[in-house]
Amino acid sequence: NEEYSTALDALIIIYDLESKNFESIKKHIEIANYYNKHQYLKILVGNKLDLKSEHGDEDYKVLSSIKQEWNIDFYYEVSCKTGEGINEMFDQILNYLYKIQLENPKTYDAKKNRHCVVC
Repeated sequence: NEEYSTALDALIIIYDLESKNFESIKKHIEIANYYNKHQYLKILVGNKLDLKSEHGDEDYKVLSSIKQEWNIDFYYEVSCKTGEGINEMFDQILNYLYKIQLENPKTYDAKKNRHCVVC
């Protein structure tokens, strides 16, 4: 699993709001944690907002549990089809990563091959 290198800055996990495949979310985080012993940004993105039916209480309980258990830093609901929420999501993520780099210039090694993985 080379895509989960040890120089991970951020992990973006995209799941289908309609399929509610919560187990795959956990699997990707477990794999990323195995390869990355340092802190990295965890972002969970629910896609297909344009097709989304109402979340039931059970869905919110499961999502809340996942966000808490796996220390999810950001959660977004977007539509790749309509573009709703996409720009705002990337703006916030990039601003956050830039802020971390500015606040920790000595600990952030720009020469390392750092990257973000999207699952």
